[in-house]
Amino acid sequence: MKSNWLASAVFVLLAVALVVLAVLYGMGSIQFLTFSGTKHAHHLTHAIALAILALLSLVVANMVRPKPSQA
Repeated sequence: MKSNWLASAVFVLLAVALVVLAVLYGMGSIQFLTFSGTKHAHHLTHAIALAILALLSLVVANMVRPKPSQA
Protein backbone atom coordinates (compact mmCIF):
# COMPACT_ATOMS: atom_id res chain seq x y z
CA MET A 1 0.00 0.00 0.00
CA LYS A 2 1.21 3.48 -0.78
CA SER A 3 1.83 5.59 2.33
CA ASN A 4 -0.44 8.57 2.40
CA TRP A 5 -1.45 11.05 5.14
CA LEU A 6 -4.82 11.74 3.54
CA ALA A 7 -5.84 8.08 3.47
CA SER A 8 -4.66 7.68 7.05
CA ALA A 9 -6.75 10.67 8.16
CA VAL A 10 -9.81 9.34 6.34
CA PHE A 11 -9.53 5.99 8.12
CA VAL A 12 -9.12 7.69 11.49
CA LEU A 13 -12.22 9.81 10.84
CA LEU A 14 -14.09 6.68 9.80
CA ALA A 15 -13.03 5.02 13.06
CA VAL A 16 -14.30 8.00 15.08
CA ALA A 17 -17.65 7.91 13.28
CA LEU A 18 -17.95 4.16 13.84
CA VAL A 19 -17.20 4.54 17.56
CA VAL A 20 -19.89 7.22 17.85
CA LEU A 21 -22.39 4.94 16.11
CA ALA A 22 -21.36 2.02 18.33
CA VAL A 23 -21.99 4.08 21.47
CA LEU A 24 -25.35 5.29 20.17
CA TYR A 25 -26.40 1.74 19.28
CA GLY A 26 -25.27 0.53 22.69
CA MET A 27 -27.28 3.22 24.45
CA GLY A 28 -30.33 2.51 22.30
CA SER A 29 -30.49 6.03 20.89
CA ILE A 30 -30.69 5.16 17.19
CA GLN A 31 -33.04 2.21 17.12
CA PHE A 32 -34.97 3.70 14.19
CA LEU A 33 -32.09 2.70 11.88
CA THR A 34 -32.58 -1.00 12.57
CA PHE A 35 -34.99 -3.38 10.89
CA SER A 36 -36.74 -4.26 14.16
CA GLY A 37 -37.15 -0.62 15.16
CA THR A 38 -37.92 0.02 18.81
CA LYS A 39 -38.92 -3.59 19.60
CA HIS A 40 -35.54 -4.25 21.21
CA ALA A 41 -34.02 -2.18 23.99
CA HIS A 42 -30.46 -2.27 22.68
CA HIS A 43 -28.67 -3.64 19.66
CA LEU A 44 -25.46 -4.75 21.32
CA THR A 45 -24.45 -6.92 18.37
CA HIS A 46 -24.52 -3.83 16.14
CA ALA A 47 -22.47 -1.92 18.72
CA ILE A 48 -19.89 -4.70 18.93
CA ALA A 49 -19.67 -5.02 15.15
CA LEU A 50 -19.19 -1.27 14.76
CA ALA A 51 -16.50 -1.24 17.45
CA ILE A 52 -14.65 -4.04 15.65
CA LEU A 53 -14.91 -2.15 12.36
CA ALA A 54 -13.55 0.97 14.09
CA LEU A 55 -10.59 -1.01 15.39
CA LEU A 56 -9.92 -2.44 11.94
CA SER A 57 -10.13 1.06 10.47
CA LEU A 58 -7.44 2.22 12.90
CA VAL A 59 -5.25 -0.73 11.93
CA VAL A 60 -5.58 0.20 8.25
CA ALA A 61 -4.87 3.86 9.09
CA ASN A 62 -1.66 2.76 10.76
CA MET A 63 -0.72 0.66 7.74
CA VAL A 64 -1.16 3.47 5.20
CA ARG A 65 0.43 6.30 7.18
CA PRO A 66 3.85 7.45 6.09
CA LYS A 67 6.63 5.90 8.16
CA PRO A 68 9.94 7.62 8.85
CA SER A 69 12.74 6.16 6.79
CA GLN A 70 15.22 4.02 8.65
CA ALA A 71 18.85 5.02 8.16
